[in-house]
Amino acid sequence: MNRLRSNMFIIVFVIIGCASIKTGNKVSLYDETARAYDTAIRWGNYEQAYGFKKLEKTDADMPEFDHYRQFRVTDYVVKNTIVSADKSKILRVVSIQYYRMRDVTVKVLTDRQVWEYDEDEDRWYLMSDLPVLK
Repeated sequence: MNRLRSNMFIIVFVIIGCASIKTGNKVSLYDETARAYDTAIRWGNYEQAYGFKKLEKTDADMPEFDHYRQFRVTDYVVKNTIVSADKSKILRVVSIQYYRMRDVTVKVLTDRQVWEYDEDEDRWYLMSDLPVLK
């Protein structure tokens, strides 16, 4: 009977451990994805940043990337990150400071990003739009 209990405890700990590892991998993958997205926005690689979006329709309208090329990001600060209980959705609030190259006025916008994890593809997708620069 003691051996059965010992085996049950081991099985439970292995299951819990595997779940923790999977959750840890999911969070680690999010960190890598968010860092790559942030870098793309900071350096003006908007086509690359758009690649993080999950397109709902195959004929989705692409943003006007020429419009985005008029701007330079000068500061990009993550203000808040809210993770769902199951760690499959993340809301992130980012402050972006930028200017239009023909103007000298620096502007700041708050970008609310929604990220979702796709179990089947084992990757994070940006569900919200790219930041709106004006």
